Parts: sequence; C-alpha cells; structure tokens
Amino acid sequence: MQQILAQDNVLIAGIGGGYDVFTGLPIYFRLKKMGKTVHLANFTFTSTDKLQTYPTLTPTCYQVTSTLGSLWQANMIEDPPTWLLKQMNITKEEYLKPLQRTATYFPEYYLSESLNGETIWTIDDVGGIPSLQDAYTTLVQHLGVECIVLVDGGYDSVMFGDETHLGSPIEDMMSLYVISKLKVDEKYLLCLGFGVEAEINDNEFLSNVSTLSAAGGFYGLHVLHMNDPEVQAYLIAFMECQPENSIINAQVWAALEGHRGPYVHPYVKERMNESPEIMLNLSVLTCTYFMFDLDTVAGHVKYLDKFKDAASTYDIHQIIKEYRNQCN
Repeated sequence: MQQILAQDNVLIAGIGGGYDVFTGLPIYFRLKKMGKTVHLANFTFTSTDKLQTYPTLTPTCYQVTSTLGSLWQANMIEDPPTWLLKQMNITKEEYLKPLQRTATYFPEYYLSESLNGETIWTIDDVGGIPSLQDAYTTLVQHLGVECIVLVDGGYDSVMFGDETHLGSPIEDMMSLYVISKLKVDEKYLLCLGFGVEAEINDNEFLSNVSTLSAAGGFYGLHVLHMNDPEVQAYLIAFMECQPENSIINAQVWAALEGHRGPYVHPYVKERMNESPEIMLNLSVLTCTYFMFDLDTVAGHVKYLDKFKDAASTYDIHQIIKEYRNQCN
C-alpha cells in the first residue's frame, strides 16, 4: 500500500463495471487527505443513452458529474451507528426522515454527487478493445497520471483461465489487457471481497496468489478497519449510491462490522433470497485488499494475448470460450 500512497497523481479505476470503483474509495479518501491528486474512473454498466448527455474525452469516455440534473436518492439503515451520525453531523431522527428515491441505475452519477461533484470518468464498452484502449490512453495523457490502481470488487480478475470457474471475466479481462499495455510507471491490481464471489473456487484463487507471489507479483494484504476515517467515508458514499445494487460492497460492510460466515447485509437480502445458490463465507479477508502488480497478473492470464482486435464483448466471450474448450 505504501507504494501507492507515495504517488502524487493517481487514477483509481473500476475494472469491470457496476460498483467496482467503490472498492477503491478508501484509497481515494486516504490520498485526498494526504493532499495528492487522485482521479476516479469506471468501466461501466450504465446504459449508453444516459451517458450521451455528458461531455466526452473520447467517443466512449464520458466526463460524468452530478452538475447536470438531479438523480439523488438515499438508502436508510434502520439503526444507524453512532460514527455514521457523527460523520454526517445529524441526529438519528433527521437521518431517518424520508428522502426522495429513484430507481435509475447510474452509480457513477450518484458517486459524483456524494463526492460533491467530483468527475467520474465513465467508460462504455461499445467498440470493444480498440475503443477501450483509446479511452484509457487518452485519459492517462489528459490527466498526466503516474500510477493506475485497477480495483476489483471480487477476484475473478486473478483467474488465469484454466480454473473450475472464471466468474464474470469479460469486462475484467478487457480492462486488465488494456491497462497492461499502457506506458505508465506504476500499475496495481487490488481485489476486495474475498469469500463473496459466487462462482470462484477460493482455493484456486489462493493458489494463483501463491503463483503470483513466487513471480514477484503479489504485494501482500492490507486490512481495512471500521475505525479508519477513509473507510467510514467509503461506507457513507456507498450508502448514498443505491447500495442494494452491490453484493460485494454490502458484504465488505458486513465484514467490517464483524460479521462472519454466511451473514447477509440487509441491503442485499432481497437479492440474495432470489439467488439461494450463492454461498457466502465472510471473514476478515472479506474486508482486506489483495494487492498485485498488474502486469504480472496480466502475464499469467493464458488467453489475454488474443484480445488485441476484439471489437465487442461478444468477441471477448468467444475468445474465452474457445480457450476453455481447449482446456477440456
């Protein structure tokens, strides 16, 4: 972690859509507190029609801020902890006062609003690898970053290709491939949420960690603690951004509160009830970063070199499928 905190201009990027970028918020808040320049980006699942109202850096890289319109919504905890009320400077009664809600899915917008209008560079998957390469290359040059931290809510980004199951690898591996090709001095991959990935064999993941460690590509663990101000700021931001949409982040919250085993956070109970096959095993490792050298991880994914000209997520799916068929 000290290598990242030593950098002066950092881009934290969500690897595979949805709420991955949120798992990098503890580092974002820590760097901000240290006076560093830090930016946020996300490879998005938000629909293109919502993104097209925002300024573009490239045809698929949008500068999303909350200054255009208002979609704000809030999610209530029935018994909010004292630290949360103190941080928000409100009473429990004020906190529980009904607030406007919306069902619109747009985590990057909500995150921008929670961060007082901070830009969330939001990248669409249209155009496949060439467009994603153009987006990240242009963004890195535009921001002048010296360090990229790719964050994964989960750990399917560390599946090499021949494991029992790969989880949901398409977007993760697209980001991993593209960023491994960028000319940036420092590149890291951080995974958060051990024990929550539905289709990943945890033993296979740990075996891969061992392999990466032997290759010099595993930088160790960093445990998050509920008492850390940057962790509390992360949870507040997540709470304000439709938390029912992210099982990983909700379960990281539960682990931070000390829950272990098959506990399910109230935010995602309804979703989990719809998917009883998902097995959870919360532990201290659930709220612990696994930290890797990004290029070393990319070098161990056995099919990644076939991505160069893939023009769509369907092409990526077919490349992975063909490789898996060869393994069987």
